[in-house]
Amino acid sequence: MRELLAGYFGASLKVYDSYAARPIQPSVANYVKTHDFSFNGTTVLTDIFPEPRHYLVQVRHPLESIASLYEFALHHGMIRIDSFLTWRLFLRLQLRRWRRFVDLWVRGRTKHALVMPYSRLLDEPEQALVEVITLISGSDEVCQKSVRSSLAKVEHLQYVGETKSFRGTRRQLAEFRYFDAALFRRIEEKHMRRYLLVAGIDRFEN
Repeated sequence: MRELLAGYFGASLKVYDSYAARPIQPSVANYVKTHDFSFNGTTVLTDIFPEPRHYLVQVRHPLESIASLYEFALHHGMIRIDSFLTWRLFLRLQLRRWRRFVDLWVRGRTKHALVMPYSRLLDEPEQALVEVITLISGSDEVCQKSVRSSLAKVEHLQYVGETKSFRGTRRQLAEFRYFDAALFRRIEEKHMRRYLLVAGIDRFEN
């Protein structure tokens, strides 16, 4: 999303990314990226950036997200033993973290917040990007030509296993090594009403 917005706004978009090797000074930033691993919520910005703030909350289907995270962690040596048991323990832990994130950022959504499921960026990229631009600019006047240009130039990628990423692709969970259709559907049903529907997340495809 950051790259798509940079393609639209150009140099006027000043991005602060605390995960970057050499982040810019927060005082000059007008766009802040955070994964909020510590679950600080909106207070993560309180001490640095003045009001008013607008929040773009990006969220993925929990099983798509956790499967990708497992493969990422495995590829980068953060998981030493790849086994079904390791995966089940990882899944249990990360589901708790995913629920906590959604409770904080989506169910308890703040004023001036736009929740954007990743699936919308893949299924309706132009409309989704226009909504985000409108949130950030505070104006309904959006240059459609610039939107289409940014979408054409920037590869909005999804991590799909080890080092493979593809433009505009959606995770096919059936390709995951520990895919279990019955288990995954039970997990999905358990989270459907309280979490997935609230966040606008579709059922996974297989």
